[in-house]
Amino acid sequence: MNYQVKSPLRKTGVGSRIYCGPSILSSVLLGFLICFSLSLPSGLWLFAAASYAQMPVEVSRDILEPPDGYVYHGASPYASDVDAYIAALGDPSLYPSVEGIHLAVPGTRPQSLEQVVTDFLERVKEAGRIPHLSFAMSIGDGEAVDDVIARTTRYDGLIRAVGRIIRDYAAPVFVRIGFEFNGPWNGYNQGLYPIAFRRFVDLLREEGAHNIVTIWCYEPNSPGDFDAVGPDGEPLWYPGDEYVDWFGLDLFYHSCFTSVASVGMSSDGDGLVEEVLQAAGWEGCTSHNTSARYAF
Repeated sequence: MNYQVKSPLRKTGVGSRIYCGPSILSSVLLGFLICFSLSLPSGLWLFAAASYAQMPVEVSRDILEPPDGYVYHGASPYASDVDAYIAALGDPSLYPSVEGIHLAVPGTRPQSLEQVVTDFLERVKEAGRIPHLSFAMSIGDGEAVDDVIARTTRYDGLIRAVGRIIRDYAAPVFVRIGFEFNGPWNGYNQGLYPIAFRRFVDLLREEGAHNIVTIWCYEPNSPGDFDAVGPDGEPLWYPGDEYVDWFGLDLFYHSCFTSVASVGMSSDGDGLVEEVLQAAGWEGCTSHNTSARYAF
């Protein structure tokens, strides 16, 4: 299946908790997504996306860029909380367009992963929303297996099974692999993490899941080494432009933000990316991205 998108994006507004866009280490950042935390039921988070760009970019598949001047509004990760949130909104025009779930490979119950993914995708399709699958590479909290995925075939079958389910969904699906990769609570391994990320994506694609839209998600409250490279010049965290469709930031604390007034953000959005990231304490990260396409 081949998707085609031709979209010259322009400037729109900003949310607050950040999600993503690709090619941060190259001269082009294809997308940039800002997500925002609100006072919500336990375990529920929201994200929004809109668009900002300086030049049209053509891609050969749908990477779920929001239409010019619009934002994605989403909720996750528990169905009961999402349903409660939607009920509280009351107005269908405010309902989220994206719904997510947090999973793991292999997780604590690998035997049920395929059914959980299938049931979730059916729920989201019936609701008419865009699915967002987050996969930790772990056995429970902090028991990382990125090294196992990178070096062995132990979990290949499980990842391939997920790939077939996503393929059969036959519509674009956000897939966030090893999210918050630099957070010490995850225990991921520098150097091996990007290999595991690439292998995860390759296995999905080999099963025909070319409808995946990948997210590489950074946690700025942890070490600021997202662009670190080893002695051999290879990135310690970044999987590569061919594997990353969106770059992500998970921001949870008020200390990560500065008011718009205090950073002097212009009303027309000029310098928007630099100002937002500086406000988030992530100064200097846009040096490679100044001619890019962004989505907030």
